[in-house]
Amino acid sequence: MTYSGKTTIELSEKDFSELSGLFNTVFNRKTDPAYFIHKYHSPYLGYSFHGLMYNDEGNIAGAITIIPFSYSFFENQIATGCAVDLMIHENYRKDFLSLKHMYDHAIEKSGSSLDFLYAVPNPNAYLYWTKFLKWRDIGQLNYYIQVLNISKIKAGFSGFDWMSKAFSFFMNNLVLKSDVLRKEQEYPIFKMNNETYRKYRFNKNYAEITESDKYAYYTILNEMGINTAYIVDLHPFTKSWAGSVVKQIYTLEKNHIDIIIYIGNNLKPPINLIRVPRKLEPRSLHLVGHSLSEKIDDRIYNMDNWLFNLSDFDAR
Repeated sequence: MTYSGKTTIELSEKDFSELSGLFNTVFNRKTDPAYFIHKYHSPYLGYSFHGLMYNDEGNIAGAITIIPFSYSFFENQIATGCAVDLMIHENYRKDFLSLKHMYDHAIEKSGSSLDFLYAVPNPNAYLYWTKFLKWRDIGQLNYYIQVLNISKIKAGFSGFDWMSKAFSFFMNNLVLKSDVLRKEQEYPIFKMNNETYRKYRFNKNYAEITESDKYAYYTILNEMGINTAYIVDLHPFTKSWAGSVVKQIYTLEKNHIDIIIYIGNNLKPPINLIRVPRKLEPRSLHLVGHSLSEKIDDRIYNMDNWLFNLSDFDAR
């Protein structure tokens, strides 16, 4: 096996084709090279950093990518890197150090262009990131939900959908139209959410809700038979606007969704969203990170300082 670090600009058509094929094999997805060409075109630098593993035939058998983004850290702009698309073909997973080799090559390729790295690894990779690569825990994300069809998420409750639908209807109608009492929740660590970023992050697969200077993006996906409306981002980050967004999604989509979800931290849930208890979460989502420059101090490892949601990584 051989390893290499590349920027997106240095990837060939063959590289993109092999990355797409590897991704589809590892994650059982259907993507094409165009998907990755867009995904790796960072809205901050215009490219990403890749750690690649090649087999003896010279084909990509493993990869990790770090996508640069611009964040505000206590009123200072910093360059962060979101680690995504960690994948190794099943025929080449015997070497425990493969991930570290790919990671090291990606970091070396990034030079001094990044100040901080973060990721939301799956449960299988979480211990590797924290115990082996020595990344630090920042905190755990929360699930906030509204259930329209309870039978879809709780077996044996098929006769109670009328009740969950009635409850959703009632809760949404308690949400006030007026946003006079809004008070934006402000946090010192957040992504630079400008127009360039939004054009990069939100394509035709996302629906937009707007009202004056407020906006939100959501997408509907079938998750193992559950039609799920994910609220991916919203601005401003207020209790009242979150409630209004949920109500509008309910009004628009209630006939063909089963659940509405917001995943993030520090949200003061409106009356029409319920925070899911930890023991009932479908999967634990841990935010982990690693400092690369003196611009960062330990305040970055406190989840209370972050405004973070699905738009900050590539899950949905």
